[in-house]
Amino acid sequence: KKDTGDLIWLKTTAKIRSRDENGKPLIITGINQDITESKLLEIQNLRREKRTRDNESRLKNAMKIGRMSPWEYSYDLEVIISDREMADMWGLADYYDRGEPIKISELARNIYVEDRVYALEQFKKSVDNNENFELVFRIVVNEVIKYIHFSSEVIYDDEGKPLKLVGIAQDISKMKVLEDSLTKQYEGLKLIAEKAGLGLWEFNVRENFIFTISKNYNRPDTDSIFKKISSADFMNRIHPEDFEMFKSRLDLHTDKAGEIADFDIRLNTDGDIFRWFHITAVIDKMDDSGRPISYKGLYQDITEWKEIEGQLYQSRKMEAIGRLAGGIAHDFNNILQVILGYGSLALMDAGDNSDMLENITHIVDSGEKAKSLVRQLLLFARREKFRPSPVDLNTLASGFTTMLKRVIGENINLVFNPDPELHCIHGDAGQLEQIFMNLCINSRDAIDGSGSIIIKTKNITTDEYWSCYDNRIPPGSYVMLSVSDTGTGIPAECIGQIFEPFFTTKDKNRGTGLGLATVYSIVKQHGSFIDVKSIEGKGAVFNLYFPVYGVVESGDVHPETAPVSKFHGGAETVLLAEDDDLIRKYTNRILLDSGFKVITAEDGESAVKLYNENRDIIDLLIFDVVMPKKNGWDVYREIGGIENRVPVIFFSGYDQNLLPADVTDNIPMIYVQKPFKYYTIIKAIHDLLDRKI
Repeated sequence: KKDTGDLIWLKTTAKIRSRDENGKPLIITGINQDITESKLLEIQNLRREKRTRDNESRLKNAMKIGRMSPWEYSYDLEVIISDREMADMWGLADYYDRGEPIKISELARNIYVEDRVYALEQFKKSVDNNENFELVFRIVVNEVIKYIHFSSEVIYDDEGKPLKLVGIAQDISKMKVLEDSLTKQYEGLKLIAEKAGLGLWEFNVRENFIFTISKNYNRPDTDSIFKKISSADFMNRIHPEDFEMFKSRLDLHTDKAGEIADFDIRLNTDGDIFRWFHITAVIDKMDDSGRPISYKGLYQDITEWKEIEGQLYQSRKMEAIGRLAGGIAHDFNNILQVILGYGSLALMDAGDNSDMLENITHIVDSGEKAKSLVRQLLLFARREKFRPSPVDLNTLASGFTTMLKRVIGENINLVFNPDPELHCIHGDAGQLEQIFMNLCINSRDAIDGSGSIIIKTKNITTDEYWSCYDNRIPPGSYVMLSVSDTGTGIPAECIGQIFEPFFTTKDKNRGTGLGLATVYSIVKQHGSFIDVKSIEGKGAVFNLYFPVYGVVESGDVHPETAPVSKFHGGAETVLLAEDDDLIRKYTNRILLDSGFKVITAEDGESAVKLYNENRDIIDLLIFDVVMPKKNGWDVYREIGGIENRVPVIFFSGYDQNLLPADVTDNIPMIYVQKPFKYYTIIKAIHDLLDRKI
């Protein structure tokens, strides 16, 4: 230790000069040498060597873990010198054991046959041109395929002459399996994203730009996949009606860091075209003050979903309106029964020269018009009895066009273009005629002056879903009925309402608003589909798609003919059950006037009681279908009407749908629709009584 306190290294050489009689040293002389610098250098060398050994050990371990092996290629010997790991990798351990280098031809023998030519060409190119190279190929060792990553670098001597190639051979089989697995996962996720129409986006607050990754993943040019949009440009693309909502939702989300926000907005993607997008957002990063730095999320084009959602809403709305219309129609029919019934009686009581005859006639005529409107309401509400049979639309239309020409007038040209190979549909001929009538009248009213109405039929087959007015047409075979005109067309803002009852764009005295509503309901009752296209000022086209039923054979469709009954006296007893007081009194009067004896009941329970008390004298029943306490059908079953086959007339403001479908096959029954005329009920009574004779 020096006076300064520093430690130094000394090398001491000493020699004993004299000893005492006992042999102990007395005088020792020597030299001290300061070897501090050399000693420090030695220590540094030792540390360097240790670090080198450690690095070599780490490198060796890393290469072993990474399944990498060093190799050299001698230009002179044209052989590869490798370590044990590479020899084992290639299945050539015996060469290493013998201390022999491996010839290129031996290595080539183990290269997978499909990769062999390419691998050898790349290696030869590197040797011939003194180029570094890197490639991946497969080898086969003991029938096991391995993936090898081969890389090399040219080593030159002091004169710049190439000496050898040195490189690394790495077995990347496990990495390849992992890569293939990740690729499959990516392809699966990509497929899901493409089918769902998903895209990614990121908003950098500081840079004030939005980066998007398009859902079009298969485009080779990255410019079409990655896009950079300024926040101002993005905000300008938002539909004006959605702007405030989007801004408020985003501000609310900012206050709730980390929570996922999602909302639907319309964006201008091309010119004036807006499409619906579902956007999800989450705050990705925040600064020290808690303000967002960046957002990330997904976006999805949901335009088609929104259209389907709108169609579903429209369909449900029409269904709700239909239920309402059905209820209204029932009540109106009861009211009309009183008006028309008592009006008819008043006509019979008034003399030909009576001052009241004309007034009563106007009342009855107006009641008949109201009756027709109510029938269309029932059609819309699907309360009219559906009587399907095989129908040929060509035959139906051909027989109807003559009458239609008289309805639409001479100034409008009616054209019918039938498909000669048209298939048959399963439908109600009477309701289908109503469709022809309503659509042609609608077209007539849309034509100002002269024009054309074109009726067309065609067989249609689709292999995919088609979008229509309020639904999607599934794949299948259909018969299309098309009615187009050259009228004024339908304003775009009215398209969504044209099938609603009482909605009309016509003048006050030119429509009730029930024509298209009835068409819509009939189409739905047939399990069919409707679509409408219109260009304002050019015209409109209504396309109806009916499922194919089969081929119509001649004589399959027959018009109904009313049976001819013989009339006889009326001394029989009738049990009349009707809850409406005015209708009960009217029906009772016409029965009494016709010579029948009448027992009246005001509800279902009274009817059961009165029948049980008078069953021996009652010849016929007249029951309202809908009554309090017990409906007409329940009363008939309770009194044993089915077992005893008691003649019965059911009447209602609804159609026959409220009764069992096979009721007419099991009992002597006639159904009469309200409002009915007096002779209708009397004829029904005589028809039933005639069956008993």
